[in-house]
Amino acid sequence: MVCLGPDAATAWAYSGGTGWCDHISDWDLWQVHIDEADEVFVMPFQGRGLCEIRVANVIPASRIIHLASKGPM
Repeated sequence: MVCLGPDAATAWAYSGGTGWCDHISDWDLWQVHIDEADEVFVMPFQGRGLCEIRVANVIPASRIIHLASKGPM
C-alpha cells in the first residue's frame, strides 16, 4: 500500500516534519498521478481537510514524478 498526501505541506507534516525520524537525512517529494483503475482508499478527515490517501495497487513509474528533495529542518 502506498500512502499519499493531498499536497506537499500535508505530506511533509505526516512524514519528515514529525521529528520521529530525525535519523533520515533527506526526504524526496513525489507527485503521483492516480488513475481510474487504481484501488484508492480515502482515510478519515481530520477537521475539514483531507489528510491521507492510500493506493492498494502498484503505481507504474510512468505515473510518478520526482519534484524535490528536502533535508531536516
